[in-house]
Amino acid sequence: MTSTLVMITNNYPFLADHREVMFVRPEIGPLKRRFDRVIIAPCDTTGPNVDPDSGCEIDTTLTKLLGRGSRDLLRHIPLAIKSSSRSIYFSELATAFIRYGPKGLLRAVSWSRRAAVASYWATSRFNTDDAIVLYTYWNTGITKGVSEAARSVPNWSVVTRTHGFDLYYNRETPPYLPFRPQVFYDLDRIYTNYLPGDPVLEATMKGNIS
Repeated sequence: MTSTLVMITNNYPFLADHREVMFVRPEIGPLKRRFDRVIIAPCDTTGPNVDPDSGCEIDTTLTKLLGRGSRDLLRHIPLAIKSSSRSIYFSELATAFIRYGPKGLLRAVSWSRRAAVASYWATSRFNTDDAIVLYTYWNTGITKGVSEAARSVPNWSVVTRTHGFDLYYNRETPPYLPFRPQVFYDLDRIYTNYLPGDPVLEATMKGNIS
């Protein structure tokens, strides 16, 4: 059976944000040696392709779905409620607003929309009979969406890479990352850049920072 890795990035190999290139590029070689097929699905395709000869397949279908923006918000939110379960979804929105006000609520809704889009994209784009590893770069609403999609697909695994803004609450204003710790439950593996025993990270993973 062909082994397939689907790497979902913010923008790599496109140069919308040059900072992501230095993180992702070093991983491409080892990943290509490990998997028969490597597909890169960026969320943003702005700017030139900086690695046109990487040998990876580039899939822009997720970009197109996300690019529809607020026009599809009303259609995607019901999908987010369905995939998250009503109790978790509305509890998160309530917590976001009570603790962090309108900005917190807006972030939770934005994450929910992106999760719904990513879940729909994964299930409609890939064959559920195929063995696929979905690898998200970074741990955001996209991760929540594909992990929910993979929940009922035995052949799919989901891993995520997390570094800073998507790992530590205090990197954000307000200091809030939606759907924590629920987003961790459906993941098969989390790769982080941190020292074991880091008290801030340990609290973050348990959802204890408010």
